[in-house]
Amino acid sequence: MPVELRLRWSEGARFRLQIRYDGADGFAVSSPVDRFFGPFSGVSYQRHATNDSSCYLPMPFRRACELWIRNEGTEPATISGADLSRCNRRRLRLRSGP
Repeated sequence: MPVELRLRWSEGARFRLQIRYDGADGFAVSSPVDRFFGPFSGVSYQRHATNDSSCYLPMPFRRACELWIRNEGTEPATISGADLSRCNRRRLRLRSGP
């Protein structure tokens, strides 16, 4: 199922994106947000502005997909405009945690 994910994050934030499929024990993706989106644009990735990026990718799950955003910095930081469009929201969850 293709999923479009768009995130905007505060300057200097140190967020990690983790993705788990179908209740697996471990994460299939575990990457700093800025590295996941990278400094590039293309067919699947788009950089809209500084700290504002999106991707449109197929994600291999049948029952559920969990996206975790974790703040790994020492200061409070914000994610705004988290957008999970073009997806079945009953099967896709965005979570935040320590």
